[in-house]
Amino acid sequence: MRRRTGLRCDADAADGAGYWKNRDEARYARLFEKIRSAFEKQFVHGDGFVAGADNNEPSFGVINNPGLKVQGGDTQTGYVLALHMSLLPENLRAAAANGW
Repeated sequence: MRRRTGLRCDADAADGAGYWKNRDEARYARLFEKIRSAFEKQFVHGDGFVAGADNNEPSFGVINNPGLKVQGGDTQTGYVLALHMSLLPENLRAAAANGW
């Protein structure tokens, strides 16, 4: 997934440096929108909850922190990456940031 989500960071960096031609910029913008849409459909709930890909019980035993907020596989890392990579719709960014 690094390559996919990294496209947004690469796109922002290249755009700021003025390296892209219009054709390439449009192509990568369309690709990013497809990726963002697929991510949103698979992992983002209407209230800003960002689900994780792994909903299984941990293989290493009992979680040491019973008050842990992890539910449905969501993690701080998942929220931070989704926010940083601009994978969340604008109207859910604040809810996701406050949800953790």
